[in-house]
Amino acid sequence: MDKFSLLVGNDINNISPGISWSDLLSNIKTKYHVTALENGQKPFPMLYEEIFLNAIKIQHLNEKELKTYISESVSQINQNEIHQLIRALPTKNIITTNYEFSLEGSTSKKNTSLIRETTYSVFRRHETSDKTFWHIHGDCDSPSSINLGYEHYCGQLQKMRDYVVNGTNYTSDTVSKAALIKRLKQKKTYSCNHG
Repeated sequence: MDKFSLLVGNDINNISPGISWSDLLSNIKTKYHVTALENGQKPFPMLYEEIFLNAIKIQHLNEKELKTYISESVSQINQNEIHQLIRALPTKNIITTNYEFSLEGSTSKKNTSLIRETTYSVFRRHETSDKTFWHIHGDCDSPSSINLGYEHYCGQLQKMRDYVVNGTNYTSDTVSKAALIKRLKQKKTYSCNHG
């Protein structure tokens, strides 16, 4: 099973006592005086944009302040038995949309990203002694990386597309500049010619 990766979403955090997404939304709306906004059937990114834009109008808020508040709030989520069971699985890579580090558990985390990403999360990863955790929607240690709202989602998708189709423009030597699709074609050609 070591060759497989596991994708983990936010629902595993909802059984932990403390802050659920519903609680967090209520707290944000109260803190920024936008309690009249209805959650309804809106997708969360749309609701986030609506909360943020209304909070700006009322309080001259900047997004970094809001994301810092979200980061501090979700950092209080405690690990539960499901987090422990996931850590026990014989897989090396765990991909998560969660911002906090309850999946990593009490083991100290080490940010081993190939580059320092402040906003998007193409290479964002943390390692423990036996697992690599990919926080694809950002993490609490870098509030600006927390992926909320359609603008951030679209920017993230564009970064991923650039990596695959056009290559990167990062200055780090640890990340290949050539497009992933080009490198895969070269590898396939090499394998066919030397296989």
